[in-house]
Amino acid sequence: MKLNVKKALKLVTLLLSSAMIAVVSADFYSQMYMKSHISVDVAPKDLRFIEGANFTTAGGWLNPSKTVVTFASMTGGQGINKTYYEPVNITNVGAADHVFEMKFDSWTISNSSALEYITIALYDGSNNLKGNMIYLPGNLGGTNSTGDVTIPQNANWRTEWIIRWVSDANGSETVNLTIVIAVKS
Repeated sequence: MKLNVKKALKLVTLLLSSAMIAVVSADFYSQMYMKSHISVDVAPKDLRFIEGANFTTAGGWLNPSKTVVTFASMTGGQGINKTYYEPVNITNVGAADHVFEMKFDSWTISNSSALEYITIALYDGSNNLKGNMIYLPGNLGGTNSTGDVTIPQNANWRTEWIIRWVSDANGSETVNLTIVIAVKS
């Protein structure tokens, strides 16, 4: 039998082309797609932060929807408590009670052994403690949540921060702390 090299090369080329098409097609057909149109979920209007008596001293800033508060000037004492009695309030301007939890989320700290503790507490209009006091020692072995609390409609609760560094902490020690308010109903 006589082999025609020209026909054999055409056949090999055709087989290779077919194999490439099959591989490319298989890749194409094995892909899946997710498509979504995403819009803004407007922040809840019922609970919001309101400036407290120590807002300016703490270097407070509120975003326009009053759902984020940032403090840029808080300091703690060396071996003594520094108290921000009312840096910001949590207010329920809605027509219904709401359940929420205030909890520790994260921090970056320059030297955990230099921080004695930070406490953050919620007080109602009659100065009754609401939920647990958040207690964050330098080793994070404390209480990291208020637990669920129910704020009545039209209530205005104050937050209180107490910050204490060890007595020999130096002026370069810092902590950046994030607390989350999780609205549950």
